[in-house]
Order: sequence, then structure tokens, then C-alpha cells
Amino acid sequence: MKPELNRNKVLGSLLGFAIGDAMGATTEFMSQREIYRKYGEVKDIIGGGWLNLKPGEVTDDTQMMTIVAKARMNNLETFTRDCCTGFVDWLSRGPKDVGGACKAAILQGGRKSPDEWMRLSMERQEANQRLDLGNGAVMRALFLALNDEPNLAVHQGRLTHNNPTSDRYIRDYCYAVYRALFFPTLWAGDEDYLELMEPTGHVENSVNNAIYWSFNALNFRDAIIGPVNHGGDADTIAALTGGIAGAHFGANHIPRKWIEALDPHVVKDLQDLADWLMENQ
Repeated sequence: MKPELNRNKVLGSLLGFAIGDAMGATTEFMSQREIYRKYGEVKDIIGGGWLNLKPGEVTDDTQMMTIVAKARMNNLETFTRDCCTGFVDWLSRGPKDVGGACKAAILQGGRKSPDEWMRLSMERQEANQRLDLGNGAVMRALFLALNDEPNLAVHQGRLTHNNPTSDRYIRDYCYAVYRALFFPTLWAGDEDYLELMEPTGHVENSVNNAIYWSFNALNFRDAIIGPVNHGGDADTIAALTGGIAGAHFGANHIPRKWIEALDPHVVKDLQDLADWLMENQ
């Protein structure tokens, strides 16, 4: 029997993810030195960055996570197909950003079956002679982590990043969110996550750093400020961090001005996701 969810923590996780995404987008692909020279320290949602976002606007991280969430809410039996359809429709609307592996998977997979998407992912990696080890699969996993469905999180990840390394770090992220939801104190869960890595888009580095920042933070604000000002793939790492830290500290410990700075349509979507999780636990 699963423990009972707390709505404050569930909503905190979802809002925390979007806040990390929106704030981290400002410093994505910048070095710590470049961030310091330009901003001193980024500590609010100000937009801009290489995508020239409006303050409160989110990126593909929150957008694709929400697509997966709505697919799960719609129908478990058609979940994976609904993910594929959602990704194709989303890309057709011209998002400001989409990762390379995700874009290739969506363009090649199209209206094919989910099994074909997964097969094509393996074939692309074999043809390229390298695994797709970006964080485009793990960034979509939060809703399923909150619903204690790590296997489903891995399954959707294989649509675009079908390899065991990506699988492993999706599971690690799901377990980190679970611990944040239900353990009275944050625990990294593994000594491997006690050292900060370079903030690259590699799935290992991204999950490692998200757990690191969450584990070492005394409050939600500090958890987000850390990865935002560390640079690199700051939007995804800060989003992943926000998912963990928000689950631990709860929505009532997120600075109110950060929530109010988010696109209100995004906030409404996330509130709906939280409501569904609470009603269907």
C-alpha cells in the first residue's frame, strides 16, 4: 500500500520544477564566471537567456513533462501512444527549444507505434555509435515519480533515449522524489551523489547535481539558487532540483513571488496535475 500523498508537497514538487526551469533558462549554457559578470547572482525569475524568454515562461522541460502527465491522466492503457501523439503535436507548434535526441525521435517516430519509436531510438544510437545520454527523458519523469510509477517513467523515457544508462538515472530520480515526499529529512540515498559534477546535459551529471543541490539545501530557495548560478544545463538541472526540493519543503515554503512570476497558464496546469494525483492516489 502506497503512503498517502500530501497535496502541499505534490504541488510544491510540480511548481518547484517549473520555477527551476524558468529561472535556470536565464543562465543555461553560461559558465559560473559569465553568470557572475553579467548578473552577479540570479535569484529571481527574470527571463532572457539564449532563448530570450519572457519572465515566467518555461521551456521544453516543463512542457514535455506536462505532456507525459496528461497522457497518464487520460488513459493508462493508451499512455505511451498518447505520449508520442503529444510530442508530435507539441513539436508541430514550434517550441522555442527541443533537445536533439527528442527532436530526432519525434520527427522519425511520427505517427508510428510506440514500439517503433523505441526500436528507432536503438537504431539511431547504433548508427551514431554512441548512446543518447542527454537528460531529455529524465526531465519528463516527475509526474510519474510523484505517482510512484518508476517503471512507467522508464518506459516513456525509452521513446527517445532507449538505453540502460538513461533507464538507471530515471529510476534514481524517481526514488529521490519519493524519498523527498515521504522521508522526514532529505537523504541523498547514495554516497555517489554527495559530490557536485560539471553541469552538463549528460543524464548522470544532471541527476547527480539535482540530488546534490536538494540534499545540501536548508530551504527551497537555496536549492534552486545553487544550480541556476552553476550554469551549464541550468534549466534542466534546476527543474529536476525543484522537483525534489519542492516535494520535500512543500509549496508553502516556495517564495510567493516566484510562484506569482510563473506564467499563470502553467500554474493552472500544474494545479490540475496535483489535483489529479490527490484524487487518484
